[in-house]
Amino acid sequence: MRHALQRIEWRVTEWLAERGIEILRVGLGIVFLWFGALKLVPGMSPAEALVIRTVEWILDPAWFLPVLGLWECAVGIGLILNRFPRLTLLLFFAHMPGTFMPLAACPELVWTSFPFGWTLEGQYILKNVVLIGAATTLSGRLAIERRRAARATLEATWNQTVPLMRISQRSRRRVKSTMCAMRVSVSSSRSTADASCG
Repeated sequence: MRHALQRIEWRVTEWLAERGIEILRVGLGIVFLWFGALKLVPGMSPAEALVIRTVEWILDPAWFLPVLGLWECAVGIGLILNRFPRLTLLLFFAHMPGTFMPLAACPELVWTSFPFGWTLEGQYILKNVVLIGAATTLSGRLAIERRRAARATLEATWNQTVPLMRISQRSRRRVKSTMCAMRVSVSSSRSTADASCG
């Protein structure tokens, strides 16, 4: 019974190791796509009032909110489809500092009792710490995959080059042997000619 449970645990662990990053990437993408799409419909996003209060003193929320929604949708789609991962993660990390701006711009909407009492909006901001951790994990995996791809390319190039180098060495040896044989033949011919003249 114990061995059966261990085998099940190993299989589950292997499956999580293979699919965990993919699940994390798609899940993060769904969250961003959903939140971004809500911002494109006036009055649908629960964060709309928070965003407006945060940026209204420097930007016009009438155009900023849709742009922010499109930005988040682009990040979400990029994560879900796993297309242009470097650009997608760059957009993600460029977006993150702005999500913490309400902590300074409108603290009355974030805190019930500083620094431990959070409002619902404050908790909405705090969850971004988890999203940053998820994106950092994805960035690390992306860097590892790029190094593996570069190493595989280098190994493939080396495996193709080494046989050519060996062939080249063999060719040089054959050419050298042929030249030596030609020199010996020429020398023999000269010796024969000299003997005839004598």
